Amino acid sequence: MASPEVHHLFHHPIADHSFSADKQTLAVARDTSVELYGRTGSGFKLKDELKGHDKTVTSVDIALESGRIVTCSQDRNALVWEPSPTGYKPTLVLLRINRAATFVRWSPSETKFAVGSGARVIAICYFEEENDWWVSKHIKKPIRSTITTVAWHPNSVLLAAGSTDAHARVFSSFIKGVDARPEPGVWGERLPFNTVCGEYLNNSAGWVHAVSFSPSGDALAFAAHDSSITVVYPNGADQPPRAVVSVSTQLLPFMSLIWNGEAEIIAAGYDCEAYRFKGNEGGWQLTGSLESKGRPGLGDAREESAFNMFKQMDLKGKTKDDTQLKTVHQNTISTIRVYEGSGGAVKKFSTGLISIDALAQEQTFDRIRCFERREKAGGCWIEDPKDHVQQIPDFEVCAERKPDLPLPIPEVLPATLPRNTKYRFSETSIYPALETNIDSRAMSYSQEPMAEVRTPLNIERHGKDSPFRHWKVVEDYLQSLLNRNGYEKLVTYNTTVENVSKDKSTGQWVLTLRQSVDTSQNDCDYWWQESFDAVVVATGHYHVPFIPHIDGLPQFERNFPGSVEHSKAWRGPEKYRGKRVIVVGASISGPDISFAMADEVEPPLHSVVRGRYHPYFFDFAFQHPNILRHPPITHIVSNREKNIRTVYFEDGTTLENVHYIIMGTGYTWTLPFLPEIASTIRNNRLPNLYQHIFWREDPSLCFVGAIAAGFTFKVFEWQAVLVARFLANRIHLPPVSEQLKWEEDRIAYKGDGIPFTALYPDFEDYFEEIRKLAGEPKVEEGRQIGRPLPKFEKVWGEDFDKTHLLRIEMWKKVNEAARERIRKDAERDKGELLATTGLKANSLDSLHPTITNRS
Repeated sequence: MASPEVHHLFHHPIADHSFSADKQTLAVARDTSVELYGRTGSGFKLKDELKGHDKTVTSVDIALESGRIVTCSQDRNALVWEPSPTGYKPTLVLLRINRAATFVRWSPSETKFAVGSGARVIAICYFEEENDWWVSKHIKKPIRSTITTVAWHPNSVLLAAGSTDAHARVFSSFIKGVDARPEPGVWGERLPFNTVCGEYLNNSAGWVHAVSFSPSGDALAFAAHDSSITVVYPNGADQPPRAVVSVSTQLLPFMSLIWNGEAEIIAAGYDCEAYRFKGNEGGWQLTGSLESKGRPGLGDAREESAFNMFKQMDLKGKTKDDTQLKTVHQNTISTIRVYEGSGGAVKKFSTGLISIDALAQEQTFDRIRCFERREKAGGCWIEDPKDHVQQIPDFEVCAERKPDLPLPIPEVLPATLPRNTKYRFSETSIYPALETNIDSRAMSYSQEPMAEVRTPLNIERHGKDSPFRHWKVVEDYLQSLLNRNGYEKLVTYNTTVENVSKDKSTGQWVLTLRQSVDTSQNDCDYWWQESFDAVVVATGHYHVPFIPHIDGLPQFERNFPGSVEHSKAWRGPEKYRGKRVIVVGASISGPDISFAMADEVEPPLHSVVRGRYHPYFFDFAFQHPNILRHPPITHIVSNREKNIRTVYFEDGTTLENVHYIIMGTGYTWTLPFLPEIASTIRNNRLPNLYQHIFWREDPSLCFVGAIAAGFTFKVFEWQAVLVARFLANRIHLPPVSEQLKWEEDRIAYKGDGIPFTALYPDFEDYFEEIRKLAGEPKVEEGRQIGRPLPKFEKVWGEDFDKTHLLRIEMWKKVNEAARERIRKDAERDKGELLATTGLKANSLDSLHPTITNRS
């Protein structure tokens, strides 16, 4: 399974939790209320609180179809909360019990729910239309103690229950007029209410904490307090089971379990992590934790030998005093819920970035901090607010590649000053329909595959096995990688690094930081400094737009505000529908945007190209019949009073009445926080970086992601691991003379411009060189320390190339469909003209209009 999403809600135990069908609402039992959290981006934010119980809420469940919420409490009551336009309205359920209600679950049909209790009964609750209220019917015999858990069979009639009398039982909860009569099966044929279809005792008479039917309903699993999992395969009414398989473990007891298909069970509890069990009637076995032991320290507390423990006591007079568990959860997992799945197979379940991971896995550094200027992780893969408008502050400065200059640093720090109003280009280029353009397997980190999630449009274009992923899948992927092992605690958001400089007296890098804060009077910026032994720059270089100099372009924007945009600000074709549009550029965004708008704008869409196309995609996108290609623009003439909007091209043609010019002209690499180093940037590349990573003058300043045309994100992993090994002093770089020769050789091969940073087509050479420089992880006492790098797999490159062919095939198919549509429209128009004028078909052939420029 992929890396977990971690949502820290509050510093209190979570008794139970439940998600709505769309996963946009999370209900959490907390003390005497139920808190409802709404999905916001990659996290959850408190949006409502259900208050109706006067004692601790013990369980909560959301009905997936109706959205009703049922809660139960130690106050011996259950409440059904109906969603309404004004919020949730509670209805009291008559449970008729004299002890606490302990557990509640809706039946799959949602016509009833079951409430376990300390009163040695299970209340089966259903709605009486006649009396307009919820009533209950009790399952009593042979229960002899508190019900701790219940689980429904897929048929909504059979109910499994576990109790503190060490039994797991299966009952019939059939209610005439509410349930359809179930088909005969392995649990029995005639199933009147309170029929005991199976009763199973735990081997050591331990409390039963969890029960669950398999997806087919033909097997039952239960977890008991003796740390065992038992699986029962029934054989029909009044017959002994075909098999009862019990697996004992050396772990702490499990509190909850779910099935993943018919041959796998996932269980979790007091060990604070989830474990896999696999098997069938012939036998089951524990196969391991879902938390990879390849990550730093997971399970260390249990793996530390007695010898080492006593050695610590002897040397230091104490045992290990680390109170931070090396698991995702820091306390008992009370409940597991299926979060995403189909056909009984679980893709995600709930239990109540690469540089960081690489550094953390070296287990060497006293302090790791990450500063992010946006509100969450994801870099250029997070979406901007829908009403946000991007700016182009100064066209001339953009053309000179100097639009993002440093802010002045306060003389005295720390300081609280009025909020900065200078534009900082922090937005992204995400638009709603954006998909990746290379294979997700080539993109993914080596240990963390990207989710197999595809949009309907993606499937329509590229098939059900499409290798592309929607931007939201990528964003969730990145955030899930950060929100593990407590890594999210290392990040400070909404914080801009304004300056990085080396203090020669201390040998440390001093970071000057600025964070926006809200005070009682107004909005301010808080400035302060922190010092570090090394700095890793992973800021990317796709956020400051480059717009080349074009005579008249700034005046055109001033005369008609909003008429000039960079492709970074493009959000979809709707805004341009029926308008005359020019798109400049033929690399990545130019073809995508031109193709997306070809059938939406006033035809044709005008694409400005230089005759050079991206080596991956060639000119197939521009072969659309509604796209007209032009040479570069020489100048633009505009006049607001006279409504003049004329664009002139190198071949002498002109285009009048232009509404929008979209510049797909790339980005400028800026480093405003490293002004001296930024001044050395030439031809939009930073020189003096060995292997695109280490600043040659002082390699304690490292860069991750300072490359192009590579396997995002996989190549970042290779770079980050090399950085981590070097900073941990596990490896040494070659002499400066050799580093200098590496750069000179690459300039001779690739040139001294942007192609210098492009890994294409030599992916394998670079990956393998970085892997060999990084070496293997350190091994101490049989444990691997550090993130391993696998050998480059040729299939990554093959998949990379195949995806380009897929996009080309998609463009070809759509282009041909457009040509056919245009041909049919022309035939229809011709027929209508014949019918209107009475002319013969051949007489139309002599009517040849004079072809002129659209201008």
